[in-house]
Amino acid sequence: MESLPALAVVAAVVALPTFALLRLNRRDRRRDALQATLGVCLRGLGLRGMIAVQVSIGVWPGGARVTLDMRLCAAQHVWQVIDRVHPVLPRGATLRVVASSPCRAQPSSPFHRAVVAVL
Repeated sequence: MESLPALAVVAAVVALPTFALLRLNRRDRRRDALQATLGVCLRGLGLRGMIAVQVSIGVWPGGARVTLDMRLCAAQHVWQVIDRVHPVLPRGATLRVVASSPCRAQPSSPFHRAVVAVL
């Protein structure tokens, strides 16, 4: 009976780091999958090297944050990318776009509020 509390302590010491590592691994796999999906989605636009993509996903289930740095792109490309990326984002994901050209050319886009910085 004296070994039962010791066994519980050892199990807790092993279980907590294992659980944390499993959560981090799951987060990394979700991030990689979303980056690959975005890469396939953006490949056909001919903007290679002009868009920087950053994907942030939390350890616990919830939304992702996708930031697209499109300072090298023209306004029409910004709206093409927003219209193309919106359907492939997971539910609860936030899209942030950083652009340097005037992006008021297409205010009817469902993601017109996605442009957070016009430099």
